[in-house]
Amino acid sequence: AYQEAVAGNPDYDRAIFERYGDIMPEVVEKSGAQNYDQLREAAYLALSDEVRSQFDRLPIQTTYHSGDAEYAVPSAMIRDALGGNLNVFRGGDPHEFLDRLDPVTGLTDNEMFRAVHDYMGHVAPGSTFRPDGEEIAYATHAQTMSPLAQMALLSETRGQNSLVNYSGLNADIIEPMEVAKRQLKERALAEKYLARGGTDED
Repeated sequence: AYQEAVAGNPDYDRAIFERYGDIMPEVVEKSGAQNYDQLREAAYLALSDEVRSQFDRLPIQTTYHSGDAEYAVPSAMIRDALGGNLNVFRGGDPHEFLDRLDPVTGLTDNEMFRAVHDYMGHVAPGSTFRPDGEEIAYATHAQTMSPLAQMALLSETRGQNSLVNYSGLNADIIEPMEVAKRQLKERALAEKYLARGGTDED
């Protein structure tokens, strides 16, 4: 499916558009889209508009950085946000649909989206950046958005989750973490076993 999407196969695009029409006919009709490209553009426009509104109502200040103020762990971000500040990455490649510049803040829609999603999707529910945490972040943030905007939100969040956690891009970071988690689990089991006097009872 990924290869078909990247290749821009018109049959794939048509199948996706028809499927959306089957499961969300009212949303597709309201969007005015006549094909997949138009539906995708409408979904991202809805996401952009709704993110701007949410950004204006964030109850914290945002501090933008170019990569030097990343949070080492999600709990650090949550603690910082509870103190009234959220560090947000500013940079990267231009986004095809979220590159509109806001004249008031000087931020792009994508930069505002990062702040809003981190706060609504990660800080509010306390979710991690691991695969299950990213799914929780989507589900939490999606509750605040229209069905049309949810299409783009899902694309952004699940796409990033797939790249970061499943593509091998961060294998050199993830594998040592998995090893450490297994070792901690084994240690906890060993300590439990010894605390029972070395018996096999559960």
